[in-house]
Amino acid sequence: MKKEERQKKLENLGLPPESDDQEQDSDVDGDVSVMSPGSSSTDRPESAASDRSSSTSASLRSPTPDQTPSKSAQRLYEETKMTIKALLDAADHRAFTTDAWTSEAHDGYLSLTAHFLDAEWALIDVTLNCRLMTEDHSGEYIGRLLSAMLQEWNIDLSTVSAFTTDNGEDMRIGVEQAGVSRHVRCFAHTVNNGITSFVTNCKVLNRALRKAHELRNWFSSDKVWRHYVEYVKEKYKKTPNRIPSPCKTRWWVDLHIAESVVAQYQWICNFGITYERGKFMTNVPDAELIGVLKAYIKALKPVEKICTVLGGAKYATCSYILPMMYLIDPDSTLYGGDDLLTLGEPNHEEDYDDLPLSDNPEMIPTTIQKSVVKFLKKRFKPDPEDHHRNVDYQSGRACYAVLVRCSFLDPRFKDEILQEDRDEAKKLLLEDIKTMAPPSENLNEESTSGSSSGANAAAVRTLSKIFKKRRLAAVTDDGWDAAAASPPPLETRFLAELDRYGSLPSPETESDPFLWWKAHSASLPILSKLARQFLIITGTSVPSERVFSTGGDVIMDTRCSLSGHNAEILIFCSKNQKYMPVFP
Repeated sequence: MKKEERQKKLENLGLPPESDDQEQDSDVDGDVSVMSPGSSSTDRPESAASDRSSSTSASLRSPTPDQTPSKSAQRLYEETKMTIKALLDAADHRAFTTDAWTSEAHDGYLSLTAHFLDAEWALIDVTLNCRLMTEDHSGEYIGRLLSAMLQEWNIDLSTVSAFTTDNGEDMRIGVEQAGVSRHVRCFAHTVNNGITSFVTNCKVLNRALRKAHELRNWFSSDKVWRHYVEYVKEKYKKTPNRIPSPCKTRWWVDLHIAESVVAQYQWICNFGITYERGKFMTNVPDAELIGVLKAYIKALKPVEKICTVLGGAKYATCSYILPMMYLIDPDSTLYGGDDLLTLGEPNHEEDYDDLPLSDNPEMIPTTIQKSVVKFLKKRFKPDPEDHHRNVDYQSGRACYAVLVRCSFLDPRFKDEILQEDRDEAKKLLLEDIKTMAPPSENLNEESTSGSSSGANAAAVRTLSKIFKKRRLAAVTDDGWDAAAASPPPLETRFLAELDRYGSLPSPETESDPFLWWKAHSASLPILSKLARQFLIITGTSVPSERVFSTGGDVIMDTRCSLSGHNAEILIFCSKNQKYMPVFP
């Protein structure tokens, strides 16, 4: 009876009833998922049904092992890792960024990205790790993780140009614990701290931003927004853009909200008066608050553009920091002034510009910029009189020592920093060359190895010395001083290169400094080697944050049970796709 009832149910689904043989092997051949609902085996030739059944049975009898996808991912990871390791080993110096992140599964991860130049002066950036953190995020633990990751990639600390991190104290301690001597704080994080501090303490700006958010909430109603769009199209023959959604952790989102409100203010006012007899005009900011928002935009729009430029990963960024800090510093002789307004893009929504800027002393654009520069100077160029804050001062001066070398070695910015910066850079670079091998020796070795290899290369070098000795002996017999023909000391050659470098014209800012150095490496061999070391340093920790954007695609709320190892493999492969092998 049970079998007959079961057959009726299967017939209702359009499926053939099971035979006694099929019932005995129901775990294997009873797979009904190969047919769509409403179909039956009589809808197709018997041979086709038989072939389909046999292939399905075979696949079920020999299922794919559960570990096969993991093994394939592991194989792909290992192959890609070998490729990236070969690139790393070929580089003379590497710069790194690191940051911490919490996933949807509430697990902490620490990222590590590397940045270096290849033999053709092309900047390469790769993701090395996104390691699960199993302890509290203390500086000591971060230091142990960083050391382990550097050792995993066989990174010699003497070849590390610098680490770029956010302003967290745990990151500072972690980098020190890992044994890294040069540490750069993220420009974007420092700007964010400065602007957040100013907005928090400026009551009039707080009130203006709150009003802008109230207006945005009013327009979030589909009914109100639909009527507003129809009104603007009918009266102004234009289509308004929506006001952006807020984000508490991104200061520039409030800037974009303010821009949108100011640009559409004329439309918004007229619409508010006509919509339902003006009873919602309380949601519209008054002219005084619009003046506050305009001052806010004028002061910080250039800063946002500068942060966007420094967030790049395919070009030199650390060399921007000092020139950009001076550019927005009203107290600097290199202040950009009204020219900073050209950094912003014209707003095509703006129908008029009759409202003046706020006359509130707190909202003078230069006052706002000074408050931001105060935070930048603390991190990147602290005043020697502020040394009473021992840790911050020492960290800031160490960062400044890196930045002056980066900016001086960037031919675009060598004249866009102060004279005291150039003098400091020359002094520090002179100390650096005392620990480096003479470039001429390296160049000879590279040229020799290019034409010979192994034991032949050693023989060629020996022949070169014999012929050189013979030529020197010949000219000495003619009364020439051989001692005078010996190459000058490294320091003398370095000073001569500094003079040549200083006399060369600066290229345009949009040009590639790496291509410039590639073209001038023969005439400036010592400085070019230093440029390879310092220009690869990043000005922000954005590369590590991009790793977490990929991590958010890998670890989602519907896929949050991945082990830390598998999550790292998937993130690593996703970020390094162009280095992945193609399997047959």
